[in-house]
Amino acid sequence: MTRLALYEEVWGSDLLADDLSQTHIDRYVRLRQAGTLTPDHNRAMKAVRVGTIDNDLRFLASVFNFARGFKLNGKRALSENPLNDVTWPREKNIMRPVASHSRFTATLEHVDAVDSGGRLRCILTLARYSGRRESAICKLRASDFLRDADAIRAALGSMGFDPERAQHMPHGAIRWRDENDKMGFAAIAPLGAAARAALDAYMAVSPRVGDAWLFPAPQHDTKPLHPP
Repeated sequence: MTRLALYEEVWGSDLLADDLSQTHIDRYVRLRQAGTLTPDHNRAMKAVRVGTIDNDLRFLASVFNFARGFKLNGKRALSENPLNDVTWPREKNIMRPVASHSRFTATLEHVDAVDSGGRLRCILTLARYSGRRESAICKLRASDFLRDADAIRAALGSMGFDPERAQHMPHGAIRWRDENDKMGFAAIAPLGAAARAALDAYMAVSPRVGDAWLFPAPQHDTKPLHPP
């Protein structure tokens, strides 16, 4: 059963989008949470989490948004999104998949077959040991790789941090820019031995300097790699 079939089972096939109300949404949420509204291929399924319901209704909202921009004979299919003034439960503690270290090392055994230039290996290693998001890693510039104590001290000083912290960063550091941080914070973070080795190996094959992107897009050297 598709999402459309789920909607029709709860609201019927004759309900007009403009008539969709909070009452309809509440009924959908209640039945999904009770486990009495499930896809045909999984009737044994029990109550679903809030995140599943949120995804169902976000999908419906995106369909309505598309309809607002779609015209037939010069008239929009919908004048407004009927879900704009209704609410539904949202996930407070989102369950995200966590990759183990063994999975990480197993992945590294095959990355060179995908990217012989070492870019993917370096990105994965930085993600593993820095805990940063792929989007932030892909937007690093060559100058953000602080190789020695002098570079680290200069970067720390320019950001108002104590330059002497450089002595605690024997393997170099990464400058994480505020514009690429989810919370908008800038930081100078030390590199571990494994991350430094990955960066050195990558830079030996693909040297970059100054404000050039550390991980440029394959076909556009002036643009950063876009994470999948």
